[in-house]
Amino acid sequence: MAPEQALGLNDTVDERTDVYALGSILYELLTGSPPYAGARVVHQVMVGPPAPAGERTLLPLPEELVAILERSMQREPEARYTSAQEMASALGAWLDGDQMQLRGLTQVRRAQALGPVAARLRVRAMSLRHEAEQLLSKVPRWAPEGEKSAGWDREDEAVALEHEADLRELEAEQLLQGAFAHAPSLPEAHLALARKHQRVHSEAESKRDNPRRAKAEVLLQHHAMALPRHHPSRAGFFTYLKGDGALSLVTDPPGAEVFLERYEVYRRRLISVPVESLGRTPLNKIPLPMGSYLLRIRAEGCDEVRYPISIDRQGHWDGVAPGDTTPTPIWLPPKGRIGPEDVYVPAGWHRVGSDPKATRCLDAARLWTDAFVMRRFPVTNAGYLAFLNDLSQSG
Repeated sequence: MAPEQALGLNDTVDERTDVYALGSILYELLTGSPPYAGARVVHQVMVGPPAPAGERTLLPLPEELVAILERSMQREPEARYTSAQEMASALGAWLDGDQMQLRGLTQVRRAQALGPVAARLRVRAMSLRHEAEQLLSKVPRWAPEGEKSAGWDREDEAVALEHEADLRELEAEQLLQGAFAHAPSLPEAHLALARKHQRVHSEAESKRDNPRRAKAEVLLQHHAMALPRHHPSRAGFFTYLKGDGALSLVTDPPGAEVFLERYEVYRRRLISVPVESLGRTPLNKIPLPMGSYLLRIRAEGCDEVRYPISIDRQGHWDGVAPGDTTPTPIWLPPKGRIGPEDVYVPAGWHRVGSDPKATRCLDAARLWTDAFVMRRFPVTNAGYLAFLNDLSQSG
């Protein structure tokens, strides 16, 4: 019963008293127990409100439904719904919204089921392209068509599978967009689309496809922003977009000071702009924004070493050679050790390939090169002769 009934205030009993009773039933439906129990129940009703529903159950309760419950069980009749019909309308609206959310979630699940299908199609297409490459590599260009047909057939089949994968991915995106028609702020749909645009962004960035990368970045940011602030994946997307990485560096001898310069585009060319000193080596996971840099490494008694690095998105430049577990120390040549016509190139990683403007460009790869010294300018015949004579004399 409502507090006014328990207190015997019969002249205040009206439809809002029935609302309180309905709220009590809703309380028990949500928590599994009545709002008041035990001895002297009527006295408990007169003294104060029951424990909040959220404290009486370990299950998460929908916030909107708890709000309806709390309004229906307010101590003062004026703060409740004016009638059972008004309360029923509020519950009906919540139920409609819940059903719409379920329809939206169904769309999301259908979209998620298409992801593995598209992935399998792409794996098969990649395998067929590899087979075609192997077959065609054994056939001269001038060979008749019949000798090339087996490779061509595999290429055609790969194209068809890639097209089918594109269609499945498009269908999945349409399903996710359609989920918003049922529940405009559905976190599951925003999460799936954010992950999709993150994959596209990463792929476009690796291929230097800037228009596609820029579009994916805008869409990723939109869907990440639409996630609830407490969502466990939200911060990760913004960390990815920010792209900060880290630098670790060891020198021989240690204790060298490292000055950082950032490469920036100025009038169609790259220039290095001084930023700051990073301190003395060894450096361990110094945070750096993603980008291209030039490190000027200086130590007393040694020539300055110029060391270019590239910090990938959330990457760690550590100078660890293939097969090693610790960074390769950057050798700092003592003054006078390297001749004025020579250039010292320290050991480290470099990129090859993936230049969309280059003819028959190599595939993108990240390779390690050991340190070496080369001539600053093209070698003359006289210099090459001196080199050969030195080889001969040294055996």
